[in-house]
Amino acid sequence: MWRLSDTPGQAVAKKVLIRDVWRMAHVPETNSLAVHVYRLRAKLALAGLAWMVQTTLDGGYRFDSGAERRPAAPFMFAANESEDDAAGLVLSVIQGVPREPQT
Repeated sequence: MWRLSDTPGQAVAKKVLIRDVWRMAHVPETNSLAVHVYRLRAKLALAGLAWMVQTTLDGGYRFDSGAERRPAAPFMFAANESEDDAAGLVLSVIQGVPREPQT
């Protein structure tokens, strides 16, 4: 995950991942990298984030931060609420902790 997130949105070849992560000069004739990516996606899926690690057409992998997927605002805020109040309220909703808006 750390190697893919170093270059978000850019494909990282299988050979590069094996070299950078496992410090190997050759690509083994196994599917161990695919197994590691499968397990990583399974862990991310627990948080609903399996889509963050994508397989490219050439067999490499890419980290998708989801920045372009985020909606501008999940709901409207009152005109007198500051951006900090709005961000805190959104965070409390995401975390599932009830919070009263600041007055």
